[in-house]
Amino acid sequence: AARMYAELLPPSAESAAIAQQASKLQFLLDALVKLSRCEGGLIEENVHPSMESVKTLAAQALPAVVPEAGRKSIVLSVEIPEGLTALFDLRWTAEALGALLDNSVKYAPENSKITVAAQRYEAYIRLDVLDEGPGIPEEELPEIWKRFYRGKTTRDASGVGIGLTLCRMIVQAQNGRALCENREGGGCRFSIFLPAG
Repeated sequence: AARMYAELLPPSAESAAIAQQASKLQFLLDALVKLSRCEGGLIEENVHPSMESVKTLAAQALPAVVPEAGRKSIVLSVEIPEGLTALFDLRWTAEALGALLDNSVKYAPENSKITVAAQRYEAYIRLDVLDEGPGIPEEELPEIWKRFYRGKTTRDASGVGIGLTLCRMIVQAQNGRALCENREGGGCRFSIFLPAG
């Protein structure tokens, strides 16, 4: 409601301040909702995997990061084979993929590229988010999945350290895995492994 009223007010320093504070409040509320999902078995009880299209999964996750990617002139690319399917809960897994995309957009430099790619193996599919960001120090790679963990080089970025934790919990609840590695030449590869069904 505060954001709506701020948008209706004539442009002024006061209306801008109200809008800014309302955005901060929304950010904190979103963080609390994500945190509540990490606790009390909420994810495990509500994840119901079925055979779904991996392209549909990407299509559901990408729109949330398009505005910020546009502001940074980041090109979003999708390289997923036609007809590729896997066993996952579409709604929850779109949130997990969205967390990876949000993380990549947040740390990727302007005028770079982020690619969502997928390939099938015998027993699982691998879904990758590839960015051209600064990478993650090797000693921090095992730590990034921990709740509230903030890397030494990420102190100035927004976020409270919940997104990657939530991603891993969602994927593990579906008998999958979530991994991250630095790419040769720069950037990160975040990977989600899901049962092929």
